[in-house]
Amino acid sequence: MINILRDFNERNGSTDKSHATSFVISSPQARSSLDKSGLIGKDWWGDQWWMDAVSSGVMDVECHSWDHVHPELENVAQQDQLKGDFRQVKTFNDAEFQFTKAGEYIAGVLGNRPSLFAYPYGSASDYVVNQYLPNYQSRHHFRAAFTTEPKAVSKSDNKWLLPRFVCGHDWRSPEELKAILDSI
Repeated sequence: MINILRDFNERNGSTDKSHATSFVISSPQARSSLDKSGLIGKDWWGDQWWMDAVSSGVMDVECHSWDHVHPELENVAQQDQLKGDFRQVKTFNDAEFQFTKAGEYIAGVLGNRPSLFAYPYGSASDYVVNQYLPNYQSRHHFRAAFTTEPKAVSKSDNKWLLPRFVCGHDWRSPEELKAILDSI
């Protein structure tokens, strides 16, 4: 992805810089397990590329939770082992792992904490949105969190429920992305 962005920026000159954000799963064990079960076991979900991405100037690394409460994982950081639905993160302890511990791990790799969060599967529990994120910001350090509601961000949006357009769901080609951007 970094090379695609660099090539695009080089071809289009300094006035038209493209930039992307990758939201990553923090847990090394979760990423390793998912790499083996869902990819081809080449450690493509490692964190060795994060620092290069951030220092490239064309890509940021932000947070997509501790383990995504992913259904393919043997154990997840959710007290009842309810997987595949991030709305099941409903307690302080579960949220501490998914947000605070996740941010701490990323900070350990990059030297600074992520400030943006993208909810796995695009949604969150009322507890996360109305209690944990607004009341424990000094612990998790996030400034905002994104859903997968496909619309442009507006000033009236709740900062813990910001919309975003998702590649593969809302657009699949450069032309479809351009059409979205042109309509905003």
